[in-house]
Amino acid sequence: IKGIGNLTVDGGTISGGLDNGVKNATNGGNVYVEKGSLNLVSGTISGGYASNAGGSVRVQGEGVLNISGGTLTGGYAKGNGGNVYSIGTIAITGGTVSDGAVASEKIGGNIYASGGSLSISDDPALEGQPAITGGTATTGGNLAIKVNATVADCIISGGTATTGANVYFEKADGVLTLSGLMETTVYVKSGSLDITGLDPESDVK
Repeated sequence: IKGIGNLTVDGGTISGGLDNGVKNATNGGNVYVEKGSLNLVSGTISGGYASNAGGSVRVQGEGVLNISGGTLTGGYAKGNGGNVYSIGTIAITGGTVSDGAVASEKIGGNIYASGGSLSISDDPALEGQPAITGGTATTGGNLAIKVNATVADCIISGGTATTGANVYFEKADGVLTLSGLMETTVYVKSGSLDITGLDPESDVK
């Protein structure tokens, strides 16, 4: 998506990210959002591959990724951001992001928010909480965050990483606002936390 237009996925599947069977996408194996927005309402985006960043989706500075339903799953990047790499805007109010992975020593198995903004929060009008699950990376198995961000009333679980299995936060002058998370793990390398209503079983370091 390179213009000002929007792509809405409301059913069906975008999968593979292959060109004649060859994995040749450098960034954003399924969808590359330079400007405009990608809106995942229902359906599936799966199995993307990128030789650099954003196995399934890469969001540039003027791009927007909205997820209100559906599933974004199974992306792999040799760089950072197995499912999503973003320096733009990410807003997640529903749906599932799952089972993303990156190469050894890389960051953000499911989502790597390197710039821009990130907001994950439950929309009571939608069915089910947003879920970020099953990501694998050296750092930030599910979420690697280097921007000011709000993460609230969602499920973040099942991540695998040497550092920050579920949530990894690093922004020297930044703030990560957390509320209503159930039994997750949060690793803060730099920056500060604003915590409200975090489940007692959650682990914050």
